[in-house]
Amino acid sequence: MHTVYIDILFATNLFIDYLLLLVTAKFAGKPCSRRRLLAAAALGGSLAVCSFFFPPSQAMALPFRGLCCLALCGLAFRWPMFRELCRLSLIFLAVTLAFGGAVFATAYLGRGPGIVSLRGGALYWDVPLGLLLGASAAAYLLLGLVFGGNSARGRQKPAKVQVRCGGRSVVFDALWDTGNQLRDPVTTRKVMVVEKERLYPLFTPEEQGCIQDLEQGNTAQVFERLGRCGAHKFLLVPYRAVGQPGALLLALRPDGLLVDGRPSQEYLVGVSPEEIALPDGMRAILG
Repeated sequence: MHTVYIDILFATNLFIDYLLLLVTAKFAGKPCSRRRLLAAAALGGSLAVCSFFFPPSQAMALPFRGLCCLALCGLAFRWPMFRELCRLSLIFLAVTLAFGGAVFATAYLGRGPGIVSLRGGALYWDVPLGLLLGASAAAYLLLGLVFGGNSARGRQKPAKVQVRCGGRSVVFDALWDTGNQLRDPVTTRKVMVVEKERLYPLFTPEEQGCIQDLEQGNTAQVFERLGRCGAHKFLLVPYRAVGQPGALLLALRPDGLLVDGRPSQEYLVGVSPEEIALPDGMRAILG
């Protein structure tokens, strides 16, 4: 019976889960925050420690792993709609299976020192860091061969967006994301989500003062203040989020909007109170 060290067990699974979530985001074409990926990977490492020492019963093993996939993907990708969450979880599961095969193949072919154990769905691999990185590289290459042209890399190309309002305009890059299915239920127009700081050039000083105070949970109050300032180009868009069944998003009716140089009438501009961390400095999401 080998001695199992909790710190190695946690660190191994944290590293592997972070890598798997990063690859999942790449092949799903999903924007991600590295901090959220790290938080989800830490959750995965903690669950791995629990399941290794207290493995679920045979009847509960499959539901437990399914819930773990949903929890990790939900935390990593800002709790998308359930259908999108299931899609991401299936990709994450496929990536995990491919990586597991690469791990054991590397351990067998490398014949290097180390202990490989799999219990309760948690991997314990006490090997030099170089061998773990080698297995990770092998898994990445394998995933590239499996998914190949089916990856969503092409959808990650940013769109150049220009928004005009009240004689002012602003230009920024936005990420195409099929998971963003937000629509205004009244006008049925799609809602692109933009970090509030990117939209400041569109607003008067009074409007900027209101928007600067925008936070998660005070959207209705900010909307009322904007109305008292005479700003009637805003509206509220309801949406559903985990822990926020009646959440509201402040949205702007633009006077004009160009996507990659082509006029578009199908979008409202949602004002995000939170930071949107995307690749290449993008701070907006198109649906």
